[in-house]
Amino acid sequence: GLPLAPISAVFTYDSVHHLLWAAYGDEIATIPTRTKPTVFPLPNLVIESIDIPNYSSILFPRDEIKLPFDRNSLTIRFAWFDFDGSEHVRTYFRTNSVNEWIDLNASQIIILDHLNPGEYDLEVKIHSVIDRWPDQITRLTIHIRLPFWNEAWFIALVVLVSGVLLYFMYKGHIGGIQRQANHERMLADYEMKALHSQMNPHFIFNCLNSIKEMILFDEKDKAGFYLSRFGQLIRDTLEHSKRSFITLDQLIDYLERYIEMEKIRFSNFDYSIEIGQDVRPREIKIPPLLIQPLIENAIWHGLSSLPTDKKLAISFFYRDENLVCRITDNGIGITASQKNRKENHNSTGIENINKRIALLNHTYQTTSYLTITDREDLIPPQRGTVAELAIFTEIE
Repeated sequence: GLPLAPISAVFTYDSVHHLLWAAYGDEIATIPTRTKPTVFPLPNLVIESIDIPNYSSILFPRDEIKLPFDRNSLTIRFAWFDFDGSEHVRTYFRTNSVNEWIDLNASQIIILDHLNPGEYDLEVKIHSVIDRWPDQITRLTIHIRLPFWNEAWFIALVVLVSGVLLYFMYKGHIGGIQRQANHERMLADYEMKALHSQMNPHFIFNCLNSIKEMILFDEKDKAGFYLSRFGQLIRDTLEHSKRSFITLDQLIDYLERYIEMEKIRFSNFDYSIEIGQDVRPREIKIPPLLIQPLIENAIWHGLSSLPTDKKLAISFFYRDENLVCRITDNGIGITASQKNRKENHNSTGIENINKRIALLNHTYQTTSYLTITDREDLIPPQRGTVAELAIFTEIE
């Protein structure tokens, strides 16, 4: 404080130390001309919590957080400690240091909705309107991860798996083409074998020999008739071998010609061909070269050993979705026929039919089948054999 004595000299100002000097009798006093500014404590700005929908809150996060792509909506709460009150404080934030500050009007909540994957450098600032302290800034780095399907490892995995799948698909496709070509080759091979069986040299020789005998016995009209029928049979055989399907009407006509030629040698047997009421021969198409070997088998291995009363019945009818051709004879039966054959002899025609049926089933996804039954095994037991060929058809 100043002395109580009156001033005894003029005031002197010290501009260096900003002091005013005054004399009071034998005392000297100094009066400072500048006052020290009031120092206010700095507020402690912190991020209190981060709320994520359908997920637990993060309290007092560190400088960096990492979140999955589907947790990208954040509610950030922050606070500061100022003992002099917060009426003079304004709040701001920005998600990147190059962006402009966004004024929150003193709010202490930041809402960030549907952030895209990436990195965000969040900055929160508080400003004293009356300049009680300098601006206070706190920072938080937020990482929103990419969806796993956009991650480099997943893209690489997809490319790798796709490449492997394409390779195996290509390999399977090539294998399918090769298998299809192989099936077609095998089908053509068995069709050629079926053609060879129908063009059996013994059959051709026997037919021509029988026609020659007719000519020698001066049966020229009869010889001419059978020669014409034989020529038509050979032509039809070659024509059918070129086709995948023929009509049932064409097949029946072919079978009648064939049986007529067989009857030149075996004149004492009767045959019949019956067609079911729901079967339309001109509209139904079936694979050729399948039924004739069965009829040949019935004549040569069943009826030929009987002296008289030889009967052959052929019928066509539907069973489920397949057309069934049933060939019934009253011959000696399968057991007796096998005893008459040479040791280890198998019917090549029947074997070729079964292989062709298997290939046709594979090619056209059908369920054709052949069964041959000795009639002695039926109830009541009878003499002879019954063969049933169930085969898929096409409708014109």
